[in-house]
Amino acid sequence: AERFGMDPERIAVYGHSAGGHLVAMLGVTGGVKQLEGSLGPHTKLDSRVAAVIDFCGPTDFLRMNDFPSQIDHDAANSPESRLVGGAIRKHPDRCRNASPLSYVTPDDAPFLVVHGTRDELVAYNQSELLRTSLERARVPVALVTITRGGHGLGGPVLDARVRAFLEFRFYRRGVAAKHESLRSSELGREKNPG
Repeated sequence: AERFGMDPERIAVYGHSAGGHLVAMLGVTGGVKQLEGSLGPHTKLDSRVAAVIDFCGPTDFLRMNDFPSQIDHDAANSPESRLVGGAIRKHPDRCRNASPLSYVTPDDAPFLVVHGTRDELVAYNQSELLRTSLERARVPVALVTITRGGHGLGGPVLDARVRAFLEFRFYRRGVAAKHESLRSSELGREKNPG
């Protein structure tokens, strides 16, 4: 941070899909000792992040098949099963350990969550579950619902939402992000419509 003139108290993380899962985990596990690790020269540094931007990330592997999808998430070769080392239904404890929902506490980072209602890879309910869990813990969260949006969301409208979220969180400029719904046609473009 000193070398590059960065403020370690203002680190935001962004991820999409599997990356959304990873950044959500980062946002809720700061200070969770068993997840801090013991390798490398920086074990005394806090791994907490200051803000999370999660696009379409899975949050509860055991509920991935609650809605129709292009993927059978319960299958032994699904991405979630490969992550936990076997079919998810045979490893519910591993799934809970890999779920951001298991670690939510009131001191977690603020979240901006973006998800399309027609996502056929990671169902929209995954972001609803995260929003509900964060709200119960009184963690600042805004869910931007993209009506008729797929899995590959992007464009200038969402870029502006992300920028505004960070401006408020880091510099207290503007207003806090709120839940909102946008139509996919309002985004300007979708990267990879799902």
